[in-house]
Amino acid sequence: MKLKDGKDGKYHVQPEKSFKIVPATLLVLVLCGFSFYLGGIFCSEKNRLESKIVQDVSKTVSSPKESAVNPLQIKPVTFPECSADYQDYTPCTDPNRWRKYGSHRLTFLERHCPPMLERKQCLVPPPDGYKPPIRWPKSRDQCWYRNVPYNWINKQKSNQNWLRKQGEKFMFPGGGTMFPRGVGAYVDLMQDLIPGIKDGTIRTAIDTGCGVASWGGDLLDRGVLTVSLAPRDNHEAQVQFALERGIPAIIGVISTQRLPFPSSSFDMAHCSRCLIPWTEFGGIYLLEVHRILRPGGFWVLSGPPVNYENHWRGWNTTVEEQKSDYEKLQDLLSSMCFKMYAKKDDIAVWKKSSDNSCYNKLAEDVYPPKCDDSLEPDSAWYTPLRPCIVVPKPELEKSALGSLPKWPERLQVAPERISNIPGGSASALKNDDSKWKVRAKHYKKLLPALGTDEIRNVMDMNTVYGGFAAAVIDDPLWVMNVVSSYAANTLPVVYDRGLIGSYNDWCEAFSTYPRTYDLLHLDGLFTAESHRCDMKYVLLEMDRILRPKGYVLIRESSYFVDAIANIAKGLRWSCRKEDTEYGVTKERIDNSSSRLVVVLTWAEKLKGLNPSSSIMVDPKSWRSPDRQVGDTEAFPVEIGLHQGSALSPYIFVLIMDDIYCATPDGVPWCMLFADDIVLIAETKYELNSRLATWKTALEEKEVCIEGHVLPSKDCFKYLGSIIHKDGGVDDDVTHRIKAGWLKWRAATGVLCDKKVPLKLKGKFYRMAIRPALLYGSECWAPKKDHVRRIEAAEMRMLRWTCGRTLWDMTINSAIWMSLGVVSVSEKLREERLRWFGHVLRRLPSDAVRRVESITVDGARRKGRPRRKWDDCLRSDLMDLGLTEDMTYDRKLWRLKTRVVE
Repeated sequence: MKLKDGKDGKYHVQPEKSFKIVPATLLVLVLCGFSFYLGGIFCSEKNRLESKIVQDVSKTVSSPKESAVNPLQIKPVTFPECSADYQDYTPCTDPNRWRKYGSHRLTFLERHCPPMLERKQCLVPPPDGYKPPIRWPKSRDQCWYRNVPYNWINKQKSNQNWLRKQGEKFMFPGGGTMFPRGVGAYVDLMQDLIPGIKDGTIRTAIDTGCGVASWGGDLLDRGVLTVSLAPRDNHEAQVQFALERGIPAIIGVISTQRLPFPSSSFDMAHCSRCLIPWTEFGGIYLLEVHRILRPGGFWVLSGPPVNYENHWRGWNTTVEEQKSDYEKLQDLLSSMCFKMYAKKDDIAVWKKSSDNSCYNKLAEDVYPPKCDDSLEPDSAWYTPLRPCIVVPKPELEKSALGSLPKWPERLQVAPERISNIPGGSASALKNDDSKWKVRAKHYKKLLPALGTDEIRNVMDMNTVYGGFAAAVIDDPLWVMNVVSSYAANTLPVVYDRGLIGSYNDWCEAFSTYPRTYDLLHLDGLFTAESHRCDMKYVLLEMDRILRPKGYVLIRESSYFVDAIANIAKGLRWSCRKEDTEYGVTKERIDNSSSRLVVVLTWAEKLKGLNPSSSIMVDPKSWRSPDRQVGDTEAFPVEIGLHQGSALSPYIFVLIMDDIYCATPDGVPWCMLFADDIVLIAETKYELNSRLATWKTALEEKEVCIEGHVLPSKDCFKYLGSIIHKDGGVDDDVTHRIKAGWLKWRAATGVLCDKKVPLKLKGKFYRMAIRPALLYGSECWAPKKDHVRRIEAAEMRMLRWTCGRTLWDMTINSAIWMSLGVVSVSEKLREERLRWFGHVLRRLPSDAVRRVESITVDGARRKGRPRRKWDDCLRSDLMDLGLTEDMTYDRKLWRLKTRVVE
């Protein structure tokens, strides 16, 4: 210790330096020890939590079905097994519902799908003793009897060598009604008559009334892909026999509706005593064959009335009748620009004109007439047959038989009709083929059975250009390419490439029997169709047509995969994840009975983009963002804010930019177009979430102009109509009445002039006043009160125009007659039916048709339902005795619905 003399004269004690260091050292040691103690506690807790998280993740990975269900909290569903009576259930061609439909032209055999409430939500069982189908190519000659246990056709057709039962199998000798020496000899003779079968000129064919499809099975060895067509009639299961043999087939009948194929699809059509009355009903059945046959294509007929000189006794008729039928057939074919190509023994071949020179020579007053442009030739989904000839478009001459490359070069060449598809081009087809080659190669790694004889019948449920079918063309299988009736019409391109397919609406059942396909493939189907129907019905339909131990490949968004996994559990399937060809997550589903379903999912956001479709940006576009134009000069805004104002879009963008701050979402995934905003998302779930966020932000914000808050409105004016939040037309009717009076007052100088004739006043009223009064009324579902208000307003206008008042006691009909007008209620009905005709004549894939078919989910409130537009139309059709089929004839529809004044 040291003493130091302070300034105050006293001595103070001063500690040494060693005494200063010791307390600091102790403090440091204490702090370090405390920190190590806390660190130890933290690490132990961290390890415990991490181990728990790892366990949870491992549970999630080991149970993919639970992981697919839990994030969306989807309720599990279960489906019972149908009774044994439904083992051959075909929903849209169900014999139990035939009695509900007429027998005229066999209408009851067409597609008549059950309504939503009558749909079966159960699993179609296989018959007792079902076995895995015999593999190709042995299946072409034999199949298991228990898989298609039908005895009637065996007893009736065994003498014609269709088939015969031997032990536990059905054997197919290859015979037929018109080829008793076997189908091989029959096709050999046909090949001699049509050399194009040998050299690859003919690739696609259709067999109407196919029997057990022996003709189509023989042509497969000759490089011709045939669609065998037959109804579900008293011959029981012709199509099921064909598919069990591994031959392409579909349930169908030529009756009152077009077949589900585009125009100019097939290179050859065949009928071997198919019992179709070709010359009856104005030859309308033959006109449908003409539509689907390619220019330059061949129609082959064997059976009555061909070679009637030698066979008329066996046909229970007279030689005179058969001669008359043959002459009628010849005349009808000549009027459709068919020419006799070859004839030998029981086979006659006609060739369709390759160009339009023959059609240009047809007279206007000759039957059948040419179809007008009111109906698209490719429209084929629930489209009525029309008694007119479809003249091929001039550009189809390049798609005529003989102009197309021969098979197999035909598969790789971009068809001419691809330019009719939005975004379609030769490069798009090439990129699509390249993409599917990579995918098919990866599929075979995931599914070793693909490419072997284990998989024969394949369906691509949502194809575009047939890329998947082209990628597996060398494998021992065939692909039915299905194009949605609500999607872009790409099926003509599929047929031009030498592949086969059909239209279908997947909210309904496909036209086939149960257990007929080994592999189902779909890419984006649920994303495209989920707004129209519940996807559980699609999955139930897939379960119906899929064979036991079959496979499914699905490429979808993660949102739908989660839901699919939940429904798959009810279908007795299971699920696990794989990787895509680009290293992206996939999900695979299989069931306990060895049925495998591979569900492929897209990656999140940009990872799922195909490298061949990446977006390239010019670097120059961001180096000099400033432009040399500069600011505009000041301009006055004197017309207020409204649509079309130069200032409205700018204010809208400012408001949206401010609101976007309340909806943080990382990188902006929205687009602004003037006064519209587009929300973009990868999944439907994510899009709905963003929409809800924006809705909340917009409702919370207020828009002020010069300090005045703009109040929220229950209705607004758009394109001249008043739209109310509850969908009613009360405000719009009031607005239309005011608009009508405004026009009438502006024209009082003419309408109230006594020197102007009444007929001229009536014409002026019809042209200038009434259109303003009824603007937009074609989309109304008016009540009686609405019609009464409009009629009252109109009658006041008309009475004042005539110089009459109620005191004159002049009845309304006298006022209408003097002015040459009709009741406004009749004009409302006319406008409604006119618009209805325009809607039905549009393609099913058009937006207006898609909106018309939307089914709103949810339960209806108690009480009387609101009057809908459909209710008005049904009443209108009943009052005038009209049917929806009449809408396709534009002139007839206008004649029936127009009110003459």
